[in-house]
Amino acid sequence: VFPLIRNGTREQKAFFGELSYDISDQLPATVGARQFDYDIGGIESFNGALFTSLPPANEKGQSYKALLAYTPNEDILVYSQWAEGFRPGKGLSPNPICAALNIPSPTQLDSDTTENFEFGFKSSWAENKFVLNAALYRINWDGIPVTVNRGNTSGAANCTVTLNAGEAVSEGFELEFKGRVIESIHIDLSASYGETT
Repeated sequence: VFPLIRNGTREQKAFFGELSYDISDQLPATVGARQFDYDIGGIESFNGALFTSLPPANEKGQSYKALLAYTPNEDILVYSQWAEGFRPGKGLSPNPICAALNIPSPTQLDSDTTENFEFGFKSSWAENKFVLNAALYRINWDGIPVTVNRGNTSGAANCTVTLNAGEAVSEGFELEFKGRVIESIHIDLSASYGETT
C-alpha cells in the first residue's frame, strides 16, 4: 500500500556531460559524469488518520559511466559498459513511540544507488536479413530502504524506522534474434533470464 502524498515541492538540478575518444578506428571509448543536487520540502503524508508534514530532504552527489566498444566491421559491435545510478531520497516523519523512548529515528532517507555492469554484442548478417543481439548484466543495488524495529523491549515493539540498509544483486542475460526469411516471412525470437539475491 502506497502512502498518500500531497503538496510539497521537488527541485533537482543536474549537470552532466560525456567525452568520447577513438583509441583506434575500431575501438571508441566514452566516459561520462553527472552532478546532481536536489531539494524536497513541504510534503505531507497520510498516516492512516491524518496528514503529517515530512521534514525537508536534500542531497548532492555524482554518478559516473564508462563505455568501451569494439567494431571489427560495420555489422558487429562488441561493448562493455559500467554505469552508476541513483533514486532520490525523501524526508521521514519521526516515530512518536521512538521519541517517547528516547530512541533516535532518522528524518531523511538518502538516495539508494546502483552500480551496473553490462557486456554484450550487436550484429547483423546477410545484408541485415538477420540480427543477433546478446547481453550479460549485473546490477549491485545498495542503500535499499528497509523498515526495522529498533526497540529492545516489549514496550518498544512498535518503534519502527526506515533506513538505507538493504543490499541486492541482480544478474542475468538477454538474447534477441530477428530474421527475414523471405519478404513476407519474419521471425522474431527473444529470451532472457535473471535472478536477484
